[in-house]
Amino acid sequence: MSKPVPPAEKATGATGVERAQQAFKLALSLTLFYWLALWMNWPEAQYGGLAIVIISLGTTGATIEKGIMRVFGTTVGVAVGLLILALFNHDRWAVLVAFIGYLTLIGYFMQVSRYNYAWYAAGFVPLVVWADTYPHFESAFYYATFRYLETMAGVIIYTLVDLVFWPRSAGDKLHRDGRTSLKVMENLFKHDCQRLENQELAAGTDGLRPQVSHALVQTFATLQQAYLDSQEVRTRKQEWERWRSELKATADALDKWQQTIDACSGFDLPRLVPQLDTQLEAIGVRFSRIQSLWEETHTKVSDRSEPDEDRYDEVRTVKLDPSTAAEFVSKDREVLTNFLHQLQDLDHASLILLATQRMLAGYKPIRELPDSIAIQEEHATPLWNAVRFERALYPPVAFIVGFLFWIFMNPPGATGVPLYCGIISLAVLRTPMNPIAGLALMLLSALFVVAPVYWFVMPMFTSGFELLGLIFAYAFTFGYLGERSAALKSGPMLIFVSVTGISNQQSYSFQEIVVGTLLILLAGTIATSVYYLFKSSRLNVSPL
Repeated sequence: MSKPVPPAEKATGATGVERAQQAFKLALSLTLFYWLALWMNWPEAQYGGLAIVIISLGTTGATIEKGIMRVFGTTVGVAVGLLILALFNHDRWAVLVAFIGYLTLIGYFMQVSRYNYAWYAAGFVPLVVWADTYPHFESAFYYATFRYLETMAGVIIYTLVDLVFWPRSAGDKLHRDGRTSLKVMENLFKHDCQRLENQELAAGTDGLRPQVSHALVQTFATLQQAYLDSQEVRTRKQEWERWRSELKATADALDKWQQTIDACSGFDLPRLVPQLDTQLEAIGVRFSRIQSLWEETHTKVSDRSEPDEDRYDEVRTVKLDPSTAAEFVSKDREVLTNFLHQLQDLDHASLILLATQRMLAGYKPIRELPDSIAIQEEHATPLWNAVRFERALYPPVAFIVGFLFWIFMNPPGATGVPLYCGIISLAVLRTPMNPIAGLALMLLSALFVVAPVYWFVMPMFTSGFELLGLIFAYAFTFGYLGERSAALKSGPMLIFVSVTGISNQQSYSFQEIVVGTLLILLAGTIATSVYYLFKSSRLNVSPL
């Protein structure tokens, strides 16, 4: 059996120069946008600023992808928001029912879509159109038009800046992310082998399982982005999609096999399954070979010679020894049969992944290759799924509670409470975030970062150029810090853009920050309470 190995090394983080470059692009884009907004006297400039902060990601492909999703989601959201107001603005209870149905639809499909950010934007934008124009809905079209214009301007400005100044291809990041995914999967398999040998949980196994899931999500996201900014990846999209499917199939097979190991505790597996060691060795060799082929995939060699045929190029059928099968009761025999069946699936999946990796590296696939289950099924999610529907109920329920709180308690900020309940709950459903940690981040950013700047620093500047200089310095500082920790960028930047209200009619109000912070606190508390209510119930909306 294989000895345990340390967890896969983390991808090398950005250097100081790269962090400064990213921070400069964010600061320059915000400065250019606010200069344009002040020159054009736009009334709602914060929406373009928010778009810039959100799409300012580490690679050009990620920026383009998120920018496209932001624009598409905003387009759909504005149209839906205007439609709901046109049909139901005379009755706020009818508006509530319409948003309940719409948020449920968004939450349901957002969970399985590759473009879940577009669904997210399409989900919260109608809430913004309604909340920010209530009760003067006659201005809704004017407001929605400017929101759309400013969002488009923000996306275009940052995309152009990112393409001109130090563009970073997602294709390069794909190499690092893919290597991490394959290494963590191999480490998990080796830990499982030691687990079988020692009949106990190998140290580090529990920590590796979430690492595999996280690494795959990151790798698939980077692959999607590489289609947009890497010609080499885009021209072979069909092959890369095949690889994505096979990698997911292998990870799923590894996870299912791992879940059967504990049930075999106490069995003398070497005696019961004499060929077990041979099959485990074959799979281990495949994992190592897949990693070496991954490195060759990203190494440009003009004259690459065909290697020897890869070892273990066929699926082996491992069965329970007939001479010992009779000593088991039916339940134990079923446990062992399931264990071997899942191992067989892992053997099959790893072989297909090896063949696909050979193809990407420029070699011929293994001869007599079995059909791929992953390509046939593509892990297709059925249109109807009860668990997904139950999770999708979380945003509308949070919105209902916030809506009723607004109606009966009439808090400061009025419609801001249900608005933020909807936005926060959709964000929690979309991403595996802790709502309490997110709420704490927003509150701390508002009180200890944005408030001092808004109350004591911004009033010192009397000209537009001084204000733009402050925006540049602020964005550069937190953009640089945010390259080390996303929280140091997202909280201070999102709150700053949202509540400072930068415009030609700039004013400073103690109440502005206080009311904004109170709204976040109220809505965040409601959304968090509903979240844990769902999590503790059978619905369990906790993000996967």
